[in-house]
Amino acid sequence: MDYHLNPSAISWAKESNYVETISVLLQFKQGNQGIVLKERGAAVEQVPCCWGCGLITDRRTLVQHESTDCPRRAVKCRNEGCFIDGLQAWEQERHELELCPQRVVDCPLGCGARMRRTLMTNHTDNECVERMVDCALGCERTMRFKHRAKHEIRDCPHRLVPCKHMCHLPVRARDLGAHARLECPNRSVRCRVG
Repeated sequence: MDYHLNPSAISWAKESNYVETISVLLQFKQGNQGIVLKERGAAVEQVPCCWGCGLITDRRTLVQHESTDCPRRAVKCRNEGCFIDGLQAWEQERHELELCPQRVVDCPLGCGARMRRTLMTNHTDNECVERMVDCALGCERTMRFKHRAKHEIRDCPHRLVPCKHMCHLPVRARDLGAHARLECPNRSVRCRVG
């Protein structure tokens, strides 16, 4: 098949400011042979970057550009456990630091832990010493996990404490006064008889 470009297609692309389209149409029109320039008496073939960044240069320079310098070259995410390999070089840093689910992040609760983003939800919900938890004894107080043991041993009104009359019955701290006055079998009572 013989495709011929109507000069009006290039004119339309110029009028519409489609820069990349103009480049493609011109390359197609020239048979994609590149632009031949005379350099020190030898013709140097000029070719476009295969990644589509718009650079047109000699093959020697192009190899370096396409492998390490082109912002549109294909790269892989460098985060461990991320297997995305269709990134363009210009978006790699943002992906690795902000978007990658395998990126390393700081604990948002401030405990100082750093881990992959995919593991952080489990950490903040189940492991972090700064997470908020309810008292396990049922007093309905909420506190940081790192303070719960102290609360349950020393401060919780639902903790079990020994009776001052040594009755060996389990008594909640909040009920100790009533127990000592009204329920303890070892409490002192007045004789009703006489």
